[in-house]
Amino acid sequence: MHQVHNTVTKLEERGLRAIIIVITETKLEPGVEISLPGYYCSSRRDRDRHGGGVAVFVDDAYVAFESYRADANGDVEAAEVSMLGADGSVACRFLGVYRPPRSGVVKQGNSQAGRSCGRK
Repeated sequence: MHQVHNTVTKLEERGLRAIIIVITETKLEPGVEISLPGYYCSSRRDRDRHGGGVAVFVDDAYVAFESYRADANGDVEAAEVSMLGADGSVACRFLGVYRPPRSGVVKQGNSQAGRSCGRK
């Protein structure tokens, strides 16, 4: 978390501020509390073994909620956060995913996601 805090500080020194911060490889066990000044943790997926994990932090000035979470066979963790717009409807969604390097899960999905984002 120290590295994340340093990144947030460097952004603020430049007059910038992240609205959403998605952290992977949190390596946190359930019950361990984490915080980031000026943000709240909208979604968190912990692993009960070495490595992994996902946490999604949202700027205190915005309203967001966890809209989806997944755990595929204990390998892949996913946390989706939906942010509300001024009219109270969902304005955008953010997805944080952790996939262990050697899991072999979601490899085909990665290329499909890339195509849907305009990459070839």
